[in-house]
Amino acid sequence: MTFEQIRSKIQNAKPLDFGTIFDSSIKLYKELWLQGFLTILIGILISAPIFFLYGLLLESLGLAVVNPAEAGDFEMEGLINFYGVSTLYNIPVTIISGIITMALTAAFYRICLHKDKGESKSDDYFYFFKGEYLNKIVMLSLAHTGIATIAQMLCFVPYIYVCVPLMFFSVIFAFNSEKTVEEIIKLGFEIGNKKWLLSFGLLFVTVIVACLGLLACFIGVFFTISLVYFPAYVIYREVIGFEEDDEIMRIGEE
Repeated sequence: MTFEQIRSKIQNAKPLDFGTIFDSSIKLYKELWLQGFLTILIGILISAPIFFLYGLLLESLGLAVVNPAEAGDFEMEGLINFYGVSTLYNIPVTIISGIITMALTAAFYRICLHKDKGESKSDDYFYFFKGEYLNKIVMLSLAHTGIATIAQMLCFVPYIYVCVPLMFFSVIFAFNSEKTVEEIIKLGFEIGNKKWLLSFGLLFVTVIVACLGLLACFIGVFFTISLVYFPAYVIYREVIGFEEDDEIMRIGEE
């Protein structure tokens, strides 16, 4: 599908029912919880050493920031300053982590599509860690981090808005990797704006449900947190669909 075709589908999208999308997300989670867990686990195994080494680097340079809450200082001004400085210091590692997360999440969405279509293909979690895709993912991660950081620095409130368009970057890239970075960002905000309230509500509820895994000695959250990935996929499927489905529809109309 061309950029304009996708944009037209978003603009003319039918209303979606919260309960239906949530039920579909839960159903997919039940079928793909293991793949979701592996996606999270691989991301942690790759990212953890990077965060650790970056933390050591900051300490060696004398740039480590002490959390005022840990130091017994609970003044709001101190906490705000700590949050702002930490956000700025962590931009490099956030970008790297974003690249890893976006590539893994996009690959996970491909796995979701294979399951949806009943295709028995191998689960390739590193599908987008290839040169032809990696450059674009790096640029998307830079844009994602830039938008998120600016929104968080503006008293955090704008981040509540942009978190919805940002959640669509990976799923749009997964099925439209041939599009330019600019087009993917525009489509993310297009569908995010069109379905903002629905998407935010689903994100909020799935995060709460996913956090129930904390009750299982905290370990369970690694098995439940992938639930937050599914609403974006289901909304994309219902609003935009997949090019193969369009071809089938055109055949039926002939």
